[in-house]
Amino acid sequence: MAVPPHWNVYIAVNDVDAVSRKVPAAGGRDVMPPMDVMDAGRMAMISDPTGAVVGLWEAKRHQGFQRVREHGAVTWAELLTDDPPPAIRFLSTVLGVPAEEMPMLGTGDGTYTLARPAQTQMAGVMKKTPDMAGVPNFCGVYFEVNDADAVVSRAKTLGGSVIAEPFDVPGIGRISWLTDPQGASFGVIKSAPPQNAVG
Repeated sequence: MAVPPHWNVYIAVNDVDAVSRKVPAAGGRDVMPPMDVMDAGRMAMISDPTGAVVGLWEAKRHQGFQRVREHGAVTWAELLTDDPPPAIRFLSTVLGVPAEEMPMLGTGDGTYTLARPAQTQMAGVMKKTPDMAGVPNFCGVYFEVNDADAVVSRAKTLGGSVIAEPFDVPGIGRISWLTDPQGASFGVIKSAPPQNAVG
């Protein structure tokens, strides 16, 4: 299928089949129908109206992340799309996830949409910047790190590439985007102290 290496983001749901049935009417597409993964759980793959693909996961024995926001653990998921409104409406309709807009910190240009399931905060939706024009819409993943600059330096020695050198986002943290030797991209972030961070 000529799909390049990439990270998949899976969203926890109580009933994969019920959520999947909502997808076509909400403007999305069923990429892969619900299926059992042995006794680990039940999964499906869907895409939003802008073409960004995410997974759905109904947990059985495998509950998903047990650790977050510590070095090496997933800390954030971010939908990058050229058309945020239909993507946000889709997520709200299909998943029932409240959305909250906020100004783009550090840029003064545009808005960022937070997804707040069950009053937690681990995801957002952002309009792609002009330099991302050739990049397909996708849901990216960030890993928490103790030192973004050190991790980027180490990644270079291990055959990785840097998409964006470390930069600071006020109130959020220090961020970089990398690719592994196969070309799969991911973000790393040294989060700002909790009292200064969103969520």
